[in-house]
This record gives sequence, structure tokens and C-alpha cells, in this order.
Amino acid sequence: MSPVHAHVERREVSVRGPTSPMMLVYSFFAVAAIGAALLSLPISNTPNEFMSPITTFFTSVSAMTGTGLILVDTREHWTGFGEAVLAVLIFIGGLGFMTGAAFLLFITGRRSSLQGRMVVGAGLDDNRLGTIASLARNIILMAIIVQIIGAVFIFVRWYIVAPIWEGMTLSEGLWQSVFTSISAFNNAGFEILPDELVGGGALIGLSRDIPTLAIIGAMILIGSTSYATLNNVIEIRGWHRRALGSKRVFVGIGVVSIIGFGVFITVIGLNRDLQSLRIFGLIILTLSASYAALAYVIRIRKWRNLTLDTKLVLVGIGVMLLIGFVSFMSLEWNNANTIGNESVRSKVTQGVFHTVNRTAGFSTFDYGQMHSANLSVTEGLMFVGGASASTAAGIKVNTFMVIVIASIAIFSGKQRTTVFGREIPRVNVQRAMAVGASASAAVLVLITALFVVQPGLDFRTGVFEIISAFGTAGWSAGATSQLNEAAQIVLSITMFTGRFGPLTIALFMAGRESQEHIRYASERIRIG
Repeated sequence: MSPVHAHVERREVSVRGPTSPMMLVYSFFAVAAIGAALLSLPISNTPNEFMSPITTFFTSVSAMTGTGLILVDTREHWTGFGEAVLAVLIFIGGLGFMTGAAFLLFITGRRSSLQGRMVVGAGLDDNRLGTIASLARNIILMAIIVQIIGAVFIFVRWYIVAPIWEGMTLSEGLWQSVFTSISAFNNAGFEILPDELVGGGALIGLSRDIPTLAIIGAMILIGSTSYATLNNVIEIRGWHRRALGSKRVFVGIGVVSIIGFGVFITVIGLNRDLQSLRIFGLIILTLSASYAALAYVIRIRKWRNLTLDTKLVLVGIGVMLLIGFVSFMSLEWNNANTIGNESVRSKVTQGVFHTVNRTAGFSTFDYGQMHSANLSVTEGLMFVGGASASTAAGIKVNTFMVIVIASIAIFSGKQRTTVFGREIPRVNVQRAMAVGASASAAVLVLITALFVVQPGLDFRTGVFEIISAFGTAGWSAGATSQLNEAAQIVLSITMFTGRFGPLTIALFMAGRESQEHIRYASERIRIG
């Protein structure tokens, strides 16, 4: 029998065609441009005039990337239509670069090419081509469900249990809840609260409202943690596995909850007896929570059954939360300009919220008054950001952990990078190093560019603004509103770079992977 010769073509994802990562960046840029055009219309702003394209583009990019840096007060300057545009931009951008691309494939009803699915799968960290569609669908479904639940909790807190200002209408309460939930989950940091009624900008007037900070903090933490990590930790048993009787029970409870909530809203509109409304609201809330608990039976898996990626994300987030909390509490405890005059309970609450809030940008005090060392720690947390395929930006927790572990292995003289009884492939180490190095270089270039176009800017403040924009955290040391148009353009580029840059680099590297058939003689060079 004669031998059979097989030839397998090398897998390579195009970097120029319609399925390239850059096409996805272009699509999001186009959405940001459309958002800027809508915000420029007189119907979008309270002065009822056409606005500067640079200002509107800056705001659109800030919303699209989930940054939260603003040039004008969101509530005072934008109309209801303008706020709705911002909410849509935040939602689209928060789904993430690759998740948004998969979502576009769904709504167009087109079947993606093999190359396209490879690109999307690389971004979602799932190489099983047949599961990419369902994975993207689950991500979108999870995002919508979490934001709805968050809006309900915020509505109950702000409108029923403890109204944040007198005279809040039902429509105002609903819109405040929906907008804040979208902004919190997508780590955007935008808020539309009236400063004169809540006692200050951002969340400063609510700095002692522990339930509010807990709800928003939980939304931020969920959004900055990837669906893959959450799904690996919390197993939601499939609907198709349930018996018909169970399905009927769940559907019945769901229908009752929805109808009850509708009746609840109607009663609120007709009757402002808050005591009875609170009791009724608690009943509806309890019923809804019971339905959620029954419909989604959650089983916590054992640590050894978690994937290596999940373990690194959980450990990385835990370490970052610990560092941020310890740094904040030790440096700001006696700082009268931040939390020094607050009670112990308020100090601890704001410390936890500040640490969790490292990727969102909500503020309960003036960040320009923080201790210089704490600003540096905060900059580091913003630069790292959240988990891969989450609503947060930065170089990502996964990338940072691989860099740290690989560095420890190098200093220990190890040939391989191992952790938790598993070896990290060399290609992952190389990608992480490339992303970290390129991101650091980009930040240095952007810092230089900012001071070139805005020469009188305070150095410490300028560095903080750039890193905040790169990590799309949205915190400001007070300089954003004082920047000239050229500096605004630099910050816009920084926000886009931080949101899409690291992922784009990783996708390019994943798409260009190939087997090297020729090896050259090695030669040592001097290091250090």
C-alpha cells in the first residue's frame, strides 16, 4: 500500500479583512461617532444649540468606553434624550469588544465565517467554535438580567425605602434607577443625580448611605468580573434539564412576580402612602428574590474544579482589593479632606467602596485631595483594571497575574511558568508580556502628548488623568474640565486605547500564530 501524504494549511486569522480585530475597533469607533453626532443636536442639550464636535465626541467616547470622564455636568447639561443616548452608548460599550462583535453577528442574522468565529472565540477565550454563539448569548443575557435586578434594588432603595429627595416622581425614580444600574454594571461612573438635592456631585451626597454603596459596589464588581469566571464559579443548571412540573412552577412564580411588580408601580402612581408602599414593596421584592433563587439553583464548585484562568482572576482581584483597602484606610484615615472627619462606620464603608470602585469612577469624596501615595496605588489599580472579557478596561487582571507569575519564575531560575499545579503555556506568557509592555509604552507616550498640548498642567494631576482614562476608571483629580481641545483629543485617544488596545494586541498575536519550521543558531546578549 502506497503512503498517503496529507497537507494541513496553517491557521491564520486575517488582520486586514472584514473579520480582523481592527474591523471591530472601527465599528465601535463608528458607534462613538454616531453618538457624538446625536449629542451635538439641540434636542440633546439644555441650551438647545449645536455643541462643539470635540466636546460631544469626548463625551461619547467616555460613555462608549465606560470611562465616565466628563466636561459638563451630565444632569444639568443633557436633556432626557441626551441621557438616553449616553445610556445606550454605555450599554453597548460595556458588553465588551468581543462580546459586542458577537452580538452584532446575532442581530444581523448572518453566519460568521470560520475566520470570524476564530477571532471572536479568541477574544472570548473559547476555542470551541460550536459554542461561541451560545456563549455570546449567555453573556448578553447575564448582562441584561443583572442590570434589571440592579435597577429594581436601586429603585426600591431610592424611591420607596429612603427617597433621596422630596418630590421625586415615579418616572424620575425609574429613570434614575435604570441609568445608575447601567452605569454601575458597565463600570462607567456616569450619574444623573441632582447635586443641589443629594448634597454634592457624583455620590458625595450619598457617602453615608451604606445600602446604596453596597448595591452599586456589587454591580461594579460583577461587571468587572468576566462571565467566564462567574460561570466557572457559579454553575447555573440548564432549563432543559428540569421537569415539566418545575418549569410550570417557575413560570407561574415569574408571572406572579411580574404582575405584582406592575401592580406595585400602578399603586405607587396613585398613592404616595410610603409606609404601606414599603410593606408592599418588601413583599414583591421577597417574591422576586424567591423566584430568582428557585429558577437559578446555584452550586458552588470546589476550588480544585475551577479552571486556572478563574483561579488567577479570583486571586488577582482579591489581592488588588486587599492592597487597595489597606492603602486607602492607612493613608486616608486621618485626612480631613477625604474621610478624616467621618465616623468609623463611614470610613470603612467608603474604603470598601473605593477599592471595589477602582474600575468604575464613582466618587464619594474629592479625589484631588487624596494622599499622593494613595494616588499612586490607585493608578496602579486602574492600570490593571478588571478581568478579561469584562466591562472593565486596563491590561486586565489575567494579564497582570501571568506577568507576575512569569517574573517570579524567571527570578527563581525556573524554565517553565507554573502555578496551582498547572503550567502556563509560553505563548500566553509572551502575549501577557507584549500587552504589558505595549500598554506601558502607550501610557508614557500619551502622558508626554498631554503635557505637550497642555504645558501648564500639574504633573501629578496630568499623570493621574491619563492613567484614569487608560483604565477607563473615570476618576479625575479636577483637571478634566480645564483641558483645552487638544488635550481633550489626547484623553479621547487614551480612553479608546485603554479600552481596545490590549485586547487588539492579544487578538493580533492570536491570529498570527504559526509554527516555525526554521530555527536559527542562538546567541546570548548582555542583559542588565
